[in-house]
Amino acid sequence: VLGMIEVALAYTKIRSANSRGNRWREGRLWTIQSRLKKLLGEYLWSFQDTIRLSDFSAFRNFVRRNGPRVIYITFNYDLLLETALSAEKIPFCYCLAFLRKGVAVLKPHGSINWFKAGRKLPPGVRSFELGDRKQQRGWDAQGESERIQACFTLDPKALRFQRWKEPVIIPPTPTKQVENEDLKRIWAAFSSAVHTTRRLEIIGYSLPEVDRLA
Repeated sequence: VLGMIEVALAYTKIRSANSRGNRWREGRLWTIQSRLKKLLGEYLWSFQDTIRLSDFSAFRNFVRRNGPRVIYITFNYDLLLETALSAEKIPFCYCLAFLRKGVAVLKPHGSINWFKAGRKLPPGVRSFELGDRKQQRGWDAQGESERIQACFTLDPKALRFQRWKEPVIIPPTPTKQVENEDLKRIWAAFSSAVHTTRRLEIIGYSLPEVDRLA
């Protein structure tokens, strides 16, 4: 459905200027897309509410066996990987600048715990701003509101905003319009990691046609 909305958005740009009566005008499509992302985020957050560590022992064994100094790349929006790492007390970061005893988690399609800056997080909630403002050229032109905050708190009850805050996720479409500078850095890190690694494991990925870029 997100892919269909992306196509519809592209279609609105090629319609004639006198098509104001078009039911699927751009503003309406953006609203529908935002609501759908919120619902998707709320649905996936609901699993964090009822998750039991015993339910995914295989996942925990996997991250425990891999240990630190590993780069994980996942196209999923959910937080199962982060939950497994937290359960095993393995620190993680959403960039390549990970700690010596931790791992890097790169999510090219975004995540349900990533949000655009603009609203303050509840007190006590740890967050990390993707990208380095000092090193990122042209940051002022992009604007503070376009920054992405990655939240390290995996408990939805502590967040209290999953019902109204839209997560930063990229629809799995062939075009993958990645315009946000922070997301561009994630894709650049993803490419760098794959090209320079000495060992690559691909698990449960079907390599569909729509993911040619990946």
